[in-house]
Amino acid sequence: ALFNIPVEQIINIWDAVIITFLIYSPAAFFLTLSFSFAGEILKRKNGDIKLLYIVEVIGSIVAGVLFTLFLTGKYSNLELLYWLGVITIIAVYVLYRDKNDYSKIINSIMVIVLVLYLIPLLTNFLKKIDDKSFNKSYSKYNIISKKEGLDSKVVIAKKDDEYFIFSNGLLKYQTKNPDIMQFIGWPMVLRNSYKNILLVNGGYTGVISEIQKYKTIEKITSVETDIDTAELLEKNFKHTISSDNIKFVHGDLIYYLYNINEQEKYDLVLLNLFEPNTFLNNRYFTFEFFKLLKRHISKDGLIVFYLSSSENYLIKELSDLLSVIYGTVKSVFLNVEVIYGDTTYFLVSDGNINLKTKKIVNNIKKNNYQIPQLNPVNIEEKIKKSVEIKDLLKERKIKINKMLEPEAYFRMIKKDLYLFKNSQTFIKVIAVFILFLLVIYNLFKTNKIINNFFPYISIFLLSLTTIILELSLILIYQSFYGYLYRSIGLLYSFFMVGIVIGAILHMIFEIKYKSLIILAELLNLLILFYILNVNNIEKPINPNFIIFFIIGAGFFVGAMFSLMLKNSDVSVLYGADLAGGAIGGVLFGLIIFPLTGFSGIIVLNLLFLSIAYIGGLKNA
Repeated sequence: ALFNIPVEQIINIWDAVIITFLIYSPAAFFLTLSFSFAGEILKRKNGDIKLLYIVEVIGSIVAGVLFTLFLTGKYSNLELLYWLGVITIIAVYVLYRDKNDYSKIINSIMVIVLVLYLIPLLTNFLKKIDDKSFNKSYSKYNIISKKEGLDSKVVIAKKDDEYFIFSNGLLKYQTKNPDIMQFIGWPMVLRNSYKNILLVNGGYTGVISEIQKYKTIEKITSVETDIDTAELLEKNFKHTISSDNIKFVHGDLIYYLYNINEQEKYDLVLLNLFEPNTFLNNRYFTFEFFKLLKRHISKDGLIVFYLSSSENYLIKELSDLLSVIYGTVKSVFLNVEVIYGDTTYFLVSDGNINLKTKKIVNNIKKNNYQIPQLNPVNIEEKIKKSVEIKDLLKERKIKINKMLEPEAYFRMIKKDLYLFKNSQTFIKVIAVFILFLLVIYNLFKTNKIINNFFPYISIFLLSLTTIILELSLILIYQSFYGYLYRSIGLLYSFFMVGIVIGAILHMIFEIKYKSLIILAELLNLLILFYILNVNNIEKPINPNFIIFFIIGAGFFVGAMFSLMLKNSDVSVLYGADLAGGAIGGVLFGLIIFPLTGFSGIIVLNLLFLSIAYIGGLKNA
């Protein structure tokens, strides 16, 4: 509502960058300023700056635990931000305790601001603001139900006589989706012998009802991968479904497949999934996923899934994406057919898939199937076009999609960048980036830095490499266990625990610079060796090892920060630490992981650490 963006609208990547900058930069500025200010106060009072850093990190640990265990899903974002503001005001009040006229003025202002902050919190005014902002986003709809969940904010809305389900502002399902008839129709017109079906997503919103029109079905297992969405849908729609032969499952699909009986086999698997436009969604289009799914497919069982496309033209970026998915599935299953159109359907099986127009039309007539989109003319055109597309996809030599080498996600980014290539927001992003570079340039022009450059570049490089490593480990954890947002606060806290351990151990043992860099390189190599050797589809990676490695990554940041405090300005050092983390996060999400995969990340980290080591030969 703040930016007047309709809930149905998908914003482009450049708009996302600008919005993120506008929302987070003011808060980040004042929070960082408060650390620098506290450091100056400690310096004047001959306090230990290292202890300030440790206390700051402990605060982050507490915040991560509180967020994960007590706050997520219980309060709106506006309420959480307001409480954060209250805490910040109190912190500033405590810091300004010097007994002089200037401090008294500041404290008086802080008291007034605190009272103004508390009035909306202690009255119903804040909730009214939140509700008004929320309702503005859904002004075209009648809101039926909503839920602030652990993973997402889910809304069920109604327009005319149709229901729409939104997750975090994006349309997830609609109850009268015409594409669902084709999604179910294509496998049904090919065969009529399905008995045991696995449906992934959309069961509550019409897909099950569509499946039940076909009388040979004996059992349906309906998995809803988003627990928050599933709980709200169950509450509002389950009573509308005849559920005698239906098993409902709420939870991550990969985790479900890992834990069901090996003997559980499905004749038809319907994957009603989002495209691989995030790391989480990309998991369901990987070599590892299809290999796992194959264990639970009957001898001639069929898998059906789809991607958005364009019937009238095929841009290179879309062709590349389809080629990646086709090649990935073909590396696991013998037969893959592609039905191309505005929605491209993939039909996958180790058994025969007979795409003959005459046979399909006869099967429709014989069983009296009512599928308006699948008439003889349309079927003939689709199959003819699909033969051409399949031949094109076969010719392209593109890497297959893997969990640790997310090629499909990389191709999705390229496709989105192409679609929004004329966006004027790109110019704004460049302007923000230039502004950032100017700030850095003017910062490094100061005498306190230009004459002592080494500590800042060291902490920058180490922070850059460790944040990239931490994000990689978090996404590996997510790949096997899902539900990143349910555990991200705790995983973040483990990283901070590592920072505290590193800072304390350096204070005790005074670890040398070169030793830190060598140990950091060894950790990267150990992680690479472990991940590549245990990354098999038989069982997921042990989460305890992931946590151990995340703590290890944090250790080096804490130890390096403590080491470099001796000969540097605490404010600038803290800024260099945060800058390394920020740039590492952006490079990781948009470029490094999608482009190079996990192995490439380790190689790049080793390169950065080697540069830091060489710099230390002259300066440390």
